[in-house]
Amino acid sequence: MLKMPETIDSNDATGQGAKQDPSANNVGTPSSLKILSAEFRTVDPKKRRSFFRKGVIFRILWPQPSPCPPNPNENIFPVLGWQDTIYMKITWFLVVRPFKSHCIVVPIHTYDGQATTRPGLNADDHTALVLKGCRPRLVEGESLTREPLEMILENKSLDFEETSRVNFSKLYTVEYNVKVMKVGRIVPEHLPIINEYALQSWSREIPPFITPSFTVPFRRDEEFIEDKALFDHINQLFSHPAPRVALLGIGGVGKSQLAIEHAYRVKDAFVQANKELWVFWVYAGTQACVENGFKTIADFVKIPGRNQPAANIFELVSRWLQTEKNGQWLLVIDGADDLNMFYGTGENDSQIATANENRPLWTYLPQSVNGSIIITTRSKELALRLTGSPKNVIEVLPMEPQRALKLLETRLGTLKPGSQQRHIATELVEALEYIPLAITQAVAYIQKRAPRFTLKKYLDEFRESEQLQLNLLQYDSGDLRRSSYASNSIIAIWQNLFDYIWSNRQSAMNLLSLMSFFDSRNIFEYLLRPVGRSNPHSQSPKSNPGNESTEPGEPLMATFEGDIITLLDYGLIRTNETGDIFQSYQLVQLATRAWLEVHQTINVFKTQYIDQIAYAFPAGDFWNWNSCHKLFLHATKAINYPPDDRETLLKWALLLYSAGWYSREQSRYDIAEAMTGKSLETRERILGTNDISTIASAASLALTYSNQGRVREAVEVQRAQTKSAETLRLQDPLTVAMMASLASTFKSQWQLEEARQAEDKVKRWSEEQLDPRYSATPITNCALALMCSNQGRLEAAERLQFQVKEQSEELLRSNHPSMLIGIADLVLTLTYSNRERLEEGVGDVDYKEDEVLQFQVREWCELVLGSDHPLTLASKARLALTYKNQRDLEAKKLQE
Repeated sequence: MLKMPETIDSNDATGQGAKQDPSANNVGTPSSLKILSAEFRTVDPKKRRSFFRKGVIFRILWPQPSPCPPNPNENIFPVLGWQDTIYMKITWFLVVRPFKSHCIVVPIHTYDGQATTRPGLNADDHTALVLKGCRPRLVEGESLTREPLEMILENKSLDFEETSRVNFSKLYTVEYNVKVMKVGRIVPEHLPIINEYALQSWSREIPPFITPSFTVPFRRDEEFIEDKALFDHINQLFSHPAPRVALLGIGGVGKSQLAIEHAYRVKDAFVQANKELWVFWVYAGTQACVENGFKTIADFVKIPGRNQPAANIFELVSRWLQTEKNGQWLLVIDGADDLNMFYGTGENDSQIATANENRPLWTYLPQSVNGSIIITTRSKELALRLTGSPKNVIEVLPMEPQRALKLLETRLGTLKPGSQQRHIATELVEALEYIPLAITQAVAYIQKRAPRFTLKKYLDEFRESEQLQLNLLQYDSGDLRRSSYASNSIIAIWQNLFDYIWSNRQSAMNLLSLMSFFDSRNIFEYLLRPVGRSNPHSQSPKSNPGNESTEPGEPLMATFEGDIITLLDYGLIRTNETGDIFQSYQLVQLATRAWLEVHQTINVFKTQYIDQIAYAFPAGDFWNWNSCHKLFLHATKAINYPPDDRETLLKWALLLYSAGWYSREQSRYDIAEAMTGKSLETRERILGTNDISTIASAASLALTYSNQGRVREAVEVQRAQTKSAETLRLQDPLTVAMMASLASTFKSQWQLEEARQAEDKVKRWSEEQLDPRYSATPITNCALALMCSNQGRLEAAERLQFQVKEQSEELLRSNHPSMLIGIADLVLTLTYSNRERLEEGVGDVDYKEDEVLQFQVREWCELVLGSDHPLTLASKARLALTYKNQRDLEAKKLQE
């Protein structure tokens, strides 16, 4: 405000008082009358248009309301009027719009130095008046939303008051024939702002006439599949004052759809209660999207100053939301995934700051008792920060199977219970891991191509190959109920997240890349950690191989822990209660491998995966079954990922050999044949046929064929590899077992001479070359005993049988399946031998020993192998045969 003497006493001016109307109600005395300073003049008519221009500031004597009580600091004085006193004051005006004989002006006040903090004033109608180049000085507690107006002070005899405020809500008309004093003018560059401020205040709607709006940009889903427990949880959290709730989950699980449905339900509840509610929607995919969302809110609620070029739209909306008189509101922040954007934790912090203040975005989200906020996000850390407590975070998981099936049915059409279509639909939603977006994508794809494309055809193509899966899941159906800024392809959504993670923490994306090759279930921590070697996830998918990508300043193990936290934070992996076993989604793994293909680094992580699993997977022997069982699903994945380099190919062949061995022991012959066959093929190509590793793979494959009764194929492999073994003099247990198997195969084909030769070699090798304590020796003795019995060499058979019987208790305690098989074969030999003796009446027959051994074999088979294993079933049949022989023996004795 300007400060100077505004009036002088009449005695000081002229020495005489002014004449008064005797009929008027005299107030005061002649000595109290005042007249204007000589600087107040009437403007020459010829100069009025140039004087009263827009932006000119002048002073004038102006009527004022009656001061109650009068303020001695203000130059307000009474003027005689009709039946009352009129109070006058020197007032300052700003010309807003000039006309031919008058102008429209707005007043300038200091409000006794209180500025806009004086009670009863609306700060939104005011702006600060400052000297050119200066910034406004705000009074304590004052907040102005409009940029200040700068002025040029032309009257140098005046002092400037820093609390001067222009009030655009009061409009006055000033005629040109009055006495005025010019003060100065607004700088030219601020003249357009005068128009904007004036129009905002003049056309601003009165709040009671603004109808609360519902700005959710999506229609309600009439086919929404409700999760009652989830909505009960949401409603329970929103029953608290000023609630903030976050819906947390991976992309595609339906967080946005839940937020849309919640918004409509809250709106319906307010309508039923005859209450008003504002519902605002802000998409938070980017900083620009958030700013556009806040501008939309400002436009709907008609916030003054929102169209000003330098306006802080975040501050304007935040202040409006904090004002309780504006009513109840619900704010939906959708797609808030970028922690840096809300908290300025990244390198581009300057992009987060608003135009006027260096404040992070989260500070503009008010905690107001008249409002509530619901956030959808994929980031657990962001959800926790924005809500303030884990209790306010609701994890949204893929649908339950029945709800997923219902979603597909409502979109595609009714599926009859028990029908083939319903069975196919059940398998499809399972293959899509019950993720809603993937299901709706599939429905849209089928509907677009119907009737030539059916539910069954979609499932068949989905199962056919990984490339077809990608083609189907990359389909973008253009869902009208999703943001136009967001993709409708589940693969694209996740790959956008991969890009974000890589740009913020490369090592975490590298770890996810490694995990994408394992089975999605039960990924053990030790498979991911480096085991005495280089970091298994130290390659950057967008850098040259060999470059480590540990985070700056972090040791290797700290980097690993940070990577795990990052992947858990975004829901890309899950963990068990102890935190050392991880799970992922098969579709996330598929999207990750496709992302690696795009960046041409898939071989780097495929090699690391083979290196890790080959290092961890043991031989398929019984003693390792527990470890093999844990790792078997991860090993089976390796069949589809043959590497390129020689060293890794040999590791791959070793892995398939070990896993194939375990599969054969478990009677899973299909997978055993596939694994062992690829192992043999690879080793033959790289190492040749006479290498011991190649012979081992061949022996395993031959046993797999033989166990399936595929004799011809077994013989072909066995003949070739036993010849190589003899050439290399490899009379180890594996070679002995392979030769014994070959002898058995020859015998089943009635090739008796070949069988005898093979049996002789087994006998010689097992006696001369093998440690008698080694399990293969008694097992071989069992096979030889059976062989001698079949040849009629009963004395030799009995000698071998009794050698094994002496070791039977120790062998059975070992729980080794090979031992069980050997003892079972021995008992079968005894059973048939005793049966022959019974029928021929030769010698004494005693089944007690047979029964004891058979019972032991059955018990141990059930304990070690399970009740459904073929060996267990065979042992039960042999025990039944022993009981039958006993009954026949007893019947014969009674007849005698």
